[in-house]
Amino acid sequence: MSTMQVMAVISVTKGSGISRKTGVPKPYDFAQLTYLVPAKSITKEETNIINYGFDTRDLGVLNTPETIEALKNIPFMQPVKLILEADPENPSRNVVVSWEKA
Repeated sequence: MSTMQVMAVISVTKGSGISRKTGVPKPYDFAQLTYLVPAKSITKEETNIINYGFDTRDLGVLNTPETIEALKNIPFMQPVKLILEADPENPSRNVVVSWEKA
């Protein structure tokens, strides 16, 4: 288990259904959280892009009813600590399992 301080969570998304994009129906079931990070500028030899404000980043969420229920109460647009654990389906990445007040 580890924690990650974020400036603000802006959304928690839970989706499931049948995708028909490829013509062959394929079930999907996912959960993710979107949070804000400071926008970064890019300065290279031939490029100069100045960014102000924020960008978004996504993190997977442990896709269980208990986790989704806990994340429904997160204080959106406020600093929080996200509690992370290894993804049971891919241990090389982390998923959000809970949160704490910052």
